[in-house]
Amino acid sequence: TWPQDDSYKRGGASTWITGSYDPELDLSYWGTSNGGPWTWKERPGDNLWVASVIAIRPKTGEIVWHYQWTPAETYDFDGNNENVLGELTINGKQRKVLMHADRNGFMYVLDRATGKPIAINAYAKQNWADSIDPKTGRPVESEISKRLRAGEKVEIWPSYRGGKNWPPMAFNPSTGLLYANTINQSMEYWFDTLPEYKQGFRYTGIGFRFRDPAKDEAWGFMEAIDPLTAKTKWKIQLVI
Repeated sequence: TWPQDDSYKRGGASTWITGSYDPELDLSYWGTSNGGPWTWKERPGDNLWVASVIAIRPKTGEIVWHYQWTPAETYDFDGNNENVLGELTINGKQRKVLMHADRNGFMYVLDRATGKPIAINAYAKQNWADSIDPKTGRPVESEISKRLRAGEKVEIWPSYRGGKNWPPMAFNPSTGLLYANTINQSMEYWFDTLPEYKQGFRYTGIGFRFRDPAKDEAWGFMEAIDPLTAKTKWKIQLVI
């Protein structure tokens, strides 16, 4: 899934948010970050294991399953956000699930034994993908993303700060709802000159400019979200 060169050595996909553990399945779930450089041009292909969740057998290090949120990740959405383990009633049966609100704007509910998608829906405004294919789990690239890859400067929703960022969300098994701090912000984004790789320095090949919210426009919220539909049950403005 990487080019046949040395790009994988600078490929990124580090972990920087603590993983989750299921003692019954003996699986540990870790999210990984974006690729390096940010632009996909230097690393065509899916680039496993960037912007993914990997389910690991702790005693052996075996990767039991994986799911890649954003193949060939080029927006700095990463995939580290916490993976919340819980149980949901689906078609009248209790299912052990993994819930993940990715910075890319989509809410994912996966079977945590197999990694198979149960529900994938947008919880934040996004325009980089038209949808996520329910059979393959892969994003269907939007016209905006195609224009970006063709060399245009475009407005991407959400910004690389994501629909949700560092603050972890919580799950209440009594209500079946997730509670998260969310962000409503876009960025102007374009491919730029790729800098020479130097250890410890930024390595992007991307230009960006955050869109300033309009006057009195709220862009930060606390909201309760149904994980299976990604619909908001209630929302409180936090940042205006």
